[in-house]
Order: sequence, then structure tokens, then C-alpha cells
Amino acid sequence: MIGEPQVTRLPLPDADGIYTFPTDLLTAHRAWMDSLTGAKEIMTLTAPLTLAPYWIEPRKPSGRPVVVIEPHHDDFVLSASGTFLARPRPLTVVTVFTRSRSVHPSLENTYNSVETVSGLRDREAAQSLLPLGAARVGLGHKDAEKPYRAPEPAQVDRITSELAEVLGGMDDAELLAPAAVTRHPDHLAVHEAARRLGCRWFWEDAAFWSTYGLSGCDRQLFQQRVRDVFEPELEDITATVLDKVTLLHMHGSQMHPARKMYRPIRHAHTVAADLLPDPDSRPRGQFAERFYRLGGRGDPRPGRPLVRGQDLRPGATAPAAGDAGGDVLLLLCEVVRAPRGHPHPLHPVGRGAGEGVHDVHGDRGQPRGRSSPPRRAGRPGPDRRHPPRPRSRHGRDLRLRRPA
Repeated sequence: MIGEPQVTRLPLPDADGIYTFPTDLLTAHRAWMDSLTGAKEIMTLTAPLTLAPYWIEPRKPSGRPVVVIEPHHDDFVLSASGTFLARPRPLTVVTVFTRSRSVHPSLENTYNSVETVSGLRDREAAQSLLPLGAARVGLGHKDAEKPYRAPEPAQVDRITSELAEVLGGMDDAELLAPAAVTRHPDHLAVHEAARRLGCRWFWEDAAFWSTYGLSGCDRQLFQQRVRDVFEPELEDITATVLDKVTLLHMHGSQMHPARKMYRPIRHAHTVAADLLPDPDSRPRGQFAERFYRLGGRGDPRPGRPLVRGQDLRPGATAPAAGDAGGDVLLLLCEVVRAPRGHPHPLHPVGRGAGEGVHDVHGDRGQPRGRSSPPRRAGRPGPDRRHPPRPRSRHGRDLRLRRPA
């Protein structure tokens, strides 16, 4: 690679850097751009939103071709581009949902129609994929708008058919698609279509929420869903992380303002914590991307119906993964219900041998096990239908009464 990444000290969101990481990352990236200015064998990228120039070394792909199936124009760059910057392979990027109104709220007055937004995002994708030498295919679907709903089976059927046509004649290519870690319906639809077409390699498409707790919720639901069916693979991108930031700058309509680009890089640092020690005793990487391979030992069905129109309760028969007749996974949420007359399974009531485990929905959070004091007869508690009667300091009932 041109230049040495060590010349530009990589900031880390550690105990001290967590407070300044967004600005430290931009500072490190500017220094990286300065180190490439005037060097040979670099190419210039122009961010379509700001028209600012950036520099990057063009990659020389080799090896088995890869067909990337992404929901939206920026998904591959956000979650998997660092790996292909480090180990470039011949790429064809198929974008399913190319029509959109999704831009940062501060840009909505300027880009206020599907045509203007879609044109901007198409130019952003073209610039970001130039260094990788990727071919591009768009399917022309409109992306989902809030409030989100689970994708319809007919939509997934259409996407699957169109992808099958695109993949005709590419039998030697390896497929790569999103793992549907996020609950976004477009990601769920593309993941299902890719599975039907035999895809076994997926990138971790975590949603880069402003609040990290939401990403944690997504991952928890994802782990419940897939169990051991997916085997995780980590790819060290420490040497290419600043070039990945360059590609993120191309997607200014989504990464706005520029300091928000720290989110996928911050996540890459979190992923790198799971990297194994290097066998050559070199320092472990500081940034990584996570992928998944289909073929684990578990069963992705957690014992409750998660598929529209199919019964996946214990003992029921479900279609095999990849069955073209399968329906869309309804994974946006799961509800745990208890039988009538029984306590909620997540909130058991302490009774007898279970003393000490209490119903958190009792009287204003007070435990109601055996140790609870008895109530006086005829005096409903504060959580009953009849609240305590308001009385004066002399004991007189102050409630309004209807005239006789």
C-alpha cells in the first residue's frame, strides 16, 4: 500500500479517547489525506454532496469473484468495505432498493423528492466503489418508509426472481449479503432472498444508532434468532480503516455531519476486541469487521412462530433454508405470552418454595411473596380500581357528591 498507516496515529475510543474519538478520527483522516497528496498511483474521489476531493490508492482485485447483494447504496461500504480494501477481489455490487427519500433531515429542503435523493445516492455509491473497481447493478425498488412493517412475501419473491436473473452466468462467483442483524425490513427481505439463492456468507449489518443500546438490542434479537447456525469470522481492517473513512465521506447524505462517521469505526473497534492473538506475535488489530458463514450446528427457530403463514412450533415441519417457497421471517419483534391464569414467564411470583422471587408488577413495585404483610379486609390497595378517598384533616370525605 502507498504510505504507512503507522505514520498517522490511529485514535482509539479507549478510556481516554472515548470522549474525543469523533473529532480525533477526523483529524487522523486529514493527516492521512495529507500523506497521500502528491503521491503516485493514487486516484481522486469527489464527494457528491460537498464536492470536496479525497485521495485513495486504487486496488487491484484478484481471486474468486464476489457478488455483493446490498439493500441500499451505502450498506456494503458501511459494514464490509474495509475487508475488501485490505484483500480486494473482483466485485459486482447489486443494490436492491435504489429509489429513496432518505437523507439527513438538514438536507431535506434541498433534496426533497425521490428523484433528487435517488440521483444523489447513486452518485455517492459510484464514487465510493471506484477504488475497488466494482461493477454496479441496480434493481430499482423503493425503500421502506416509517413506520416500518415486515416485508411482504410477494415482494421477496420478486426480489429473488430479479436477483436470479442478474446472477445468471455468474456461477463461479461467491455471494455476499447482509446478515439482517438490524431489524430494517429491507435488510430482512434481501437476506431472505439471498438465502433462497444459496448465499452462505453474510456481513454484520449492525445499525449504527446514535444510542449504542439500540444496537445491543438488535444483536440480542439476532443471536436469539440464529443461535449457532452462523459461524462468525473476523477480518482485521486496521491497515485500511482510514481508507474506509474516505469511502464513508462519499456518502455524505447519510453520514452528515462528517463527525458522525465515527460510528461504524467505533463499532469496528468493538468487534476487534474478539480478534485472536496473531500467530506471529504481532500486535492484535485495533479495528475489525465481522462476517458470518452459514453452516453452524444450531436451529435458528426458537420454538415460536417467526414465519408468516408457517407453523414453527415444536414438532411442526418447516421448509428447508433456501426453499424458494419460504416466507419472510417476521423478526421485527417477539412477544412472550403466558397462559391465562399464570404469571408472566419473565416475572415469576414468589410463592411457597419460590419465596424471595417477586412480581415486579405488584403494589407500586412492592414484593408480594409470603413475607408481605396482610391487608385489612375491605380496604383495597393503591393499585386497585378504587383509589383512597380524599379526606380533610378532620376525617371528612372530600369527594364531590351528586345532589340527591
